[in-house]
Amino acid sequence: MTPFYDLANKMLGTAENPKLWPADYRLYEIAKELNRAHTFTPTPVGIFFGEPGKIVSDPFFEGEGPDRAGCIHCGGCMVGCKHNAKNTLDKNYLYLAEKWGAQVQAEANVLDIRPLYDPQPDDGRYEIHFERTTDWVSNAKTVCEQSMLSSLLGF
Repeated sequence: MTPFYDLANKMLGTAENPKLWPADYRLYEIAKELNRAHTFTPTPVGIFFGEPGKIVSDPFFEGEGPDRAGCIHCGGCMVGCKHNAKNTLDKNYLYLAEKWGAQVQAEANVLDIRPLYDPQPDDGRYEIHFERTTDWVSNAKTVCEQSMLSSLLGF
C-alpha cells in the first residue's frame, strides 16, 4: 500500500503544518504525561504553505495545476478554504483529469472498470461503467472511455 499512500500524499500536496496552536500544545502536554512525547508531530495536511496570501503558479504539478495562494492560517480549512490554499480534489485529481480530457461525472457510482485491449481512437485504455445517483425515473447505466484514469491513479 505504501506506493499508493505516497501517490496520494503527492496528489494532495501534503505538508507538515508549520504552525502550532493552543490545541496542539495541549496534545503535546498530554503526550508528555503519557510518556509519549516522542510521538508528537505537527499534523500532515493538504495545504499549500507558501508565502501567506501570495498567489503563485501551481507548486505541485510542474505548473499543470491551478494557481494557489499561501495559507493565511485563518482556520477555514476545516470547512473549506476561501483563500485557495487547501488542496482539494478540484485542484488536483479532478482539475488534471478534466484538463487532460477526462469527463468528470458527478453524482454517479462506478460499477465496473474494464481494460480496453484494442487501440482506441482517443487512446482510451479503460471502459468505465457507472450509474447516475440522481436519476429519478431510472438508474440509467452509462459507459465512458477514459485514457487518463491510468495516469491519474498511477498504473
